[in-house]
Amino acid sequence: RMPLVNNNTYLELAKRDFNRCQVQHQLEWHGLQKWFTENGLEAFGVAPRDVLRAYFLAAACIFEPSRATERLAWARASVMANIISKYLRSELSGNKMVERFMHGGLYEGNNDVSWLKGDAKVEILVGALEKLIDLLAQKALHVGEEPMHINNLLRCVWIEWMMQEINRDDGTNGMSVIEAGSCMVHDKQTSLLLVKIIEICAGRIGEASSMVNSKDNTWFIQLASSICDSLHHRMLLSQDTEENKAVTSRMDKKIEVDMQELAQNVLQTYDDIASNNMKQTFWSVVKSCYYVANCPSYIFHRHVSKVIFEHVF
Repeated sequence: RMPLVNNNTYLELAKRDFNRCQVQHQLEWHGLQKWFTENGLEAFGVAPRDVLRAYFLAAACIFEPSRATERLAWARASVMANIISKYLRSELSGNKMVERFMHGGLYEGNNDVSWLKGDAKVEILVGALEKLIDLLAQKALHVGEEPMHINNLLRCVWIEWMMQEINRDDGTNGMSVIEAGSCMVHDKQTSLLLVKIIEICAGRIGEASSMVNSKDNTWFIQLASSICDSLHHRMLLSQDTEENKAVTSRMDKKIEVDMQELAQNVLQTYDDIASNNMKQTFWSVVKSCYYVANCPSYIFHRHVSKVIFEHVF
């Protein structure tokens, strides 16, 4: 049977399919660069390479051409959450930002905000988040829902996440994103944020609104969230490798066991299609965190180059 599938005809077809998909990903990346520039995000310590890495993680997990809405929502939300988390670490700045966001309103002005300080930068950042929510609501797959309803859902998701970040007390000094070889490893709150946003933008409103609609989903979400937090904590400890080597070794074993258990649950089939979709989304986010936490930066850079930019001949 192997000659039926293992032949040059199928190889050529696979190459063309990959290259066609790669062209779309490159176009999406150019659009992300434009979004990054227009919102002046570089002034907040974000570099274009950070946006590219966030996009690569999303595209590696959600690569189908028809799922561009989910893929781009993931990338943009990841970048924005990384920026906002820095402001939420400060009690004063964090509270001001949440209050400003809840009152709504857009900042209209020059995109060059590198000279701004304090509250002025908060205004710019809140404006960028407002614009992002409007963009996501416009691009979201509308399944019997009005754009305004989707907009409100997205606002609630962001507010809930910001309040959790402000009130967190886990001994990590409020850090929600860990730099690992210039990549990001998200904690459970931010991972849940990404899952909810992806589900909303995919038109799966019910899953995003409740997230927990059965005992099995409750267990799955708790385990997936626990893995993300463990990876997050592990990256903190790995900054002092020799000092925490024994601890990280034990954590690695626990993470491996949990990942296997989570994978087994994902691979099982259920009649509840909505539940399966949510699990696949969360599984993708968890896999991206696991990949970043375990992949050396030079290999990560090579993967980005090959997948996004190198044509297959």
